[in-house]
Amino acid sequence: MGLDEVKRTLEEAAAGLRSAEADRTYAAHAAIRYRELLDRQLISAHEYDGVEAKRLSTSAAVDQAQARIRSLSAREEQMRHRIDQARAEVRTAEIALGDMRIVAPATGVVVDRRAEPGDLAMPGQPLLVLDDPRAYRLEAEVGETAVGRVRVGQTVPVVLDSLRRTLRGRVAEIVPAADPASRTVTVKLDLDAVPELRSGLFGRARFPAGERQALMVPGSALVARGQLTGVYVVDAQGVARLRLVTVGERHADRVEILSGLGAGERTVVEGVEPVTDGARVTAGP
Repeated sequence: MGLDEVKRTLEEAAAGLRSAEADRTYAAHAAIRYRELLDRQLISAHEYDGVEAKRLSTSAAVDQAQARIRSLSAREEQMRHRIDQARAEVRTAEIALGDMRIVAPATGVVVDRRAEPGDLAMPGQPLLVLDDPRAYRLEAEVGETAVGRVRVGQTVPVVLDSLRRTLRGRVAEIVPAADPASRTVTVKLDLDAVPELRSGLFGRARFPAGERQALMVPGSALVARGQLTGVYVVDAQGVARLRLVTVGERHADRVEILSGLGAGERTVVEGVEPVTDGARVTAGP
């Protein structure tokens, strides 16, 4: 018998109790009247016994109906308790199921598994290592004296030696704590997505320390002559003349010229191998 059926039966029993109580009340009043008639010797004892028997039977019917209601109420309470217990078991099972399901914080590819089936997972113990091929981040250690010039949103070049590429990195976060041992602060930079990127690659972020004017030429314009370095300077008549220069720092594919070349002078920047001193050259298309 289900809970709904018990409720319907309980409602029917309550209606039966009200009917039995009405019959008992009527039989009790009738018994009082018949008792008065018996005392006045207007009816026989046999007639009074019948009315008294009716009163007793209706009273017994009320007792029986009340007992049935108590039994049904107890059954209803028992069923409600079982339902609550079943719901608690369902919640426990759902919690256990949730503990068995591993949900990643973001979409990615599993690149390393730190636990085997059957191992006991402990708080703080990594189970899987994910790699998101759509987004990579470089964590650079910046000295505490230079970190003051770094700003969130700043864009700086990031050199990846293994890929021989320079990418653009955008400062996404500056960790608000310094390493007391190395006196550095971790700066996190979001990188442009390129297919060659992989987790674990070494990279270097170049944060500007200041600005200065410099004379730069493409690295392809340099000509090595033993221990000396020069460039071919093209004069007004289109004649190439080898001029020795002093080079400074290299930035990507360009080299700084410290001396030997003036601003605005024309140089041969491509195809310098066949050029000789005094040769006539023409500008390319």
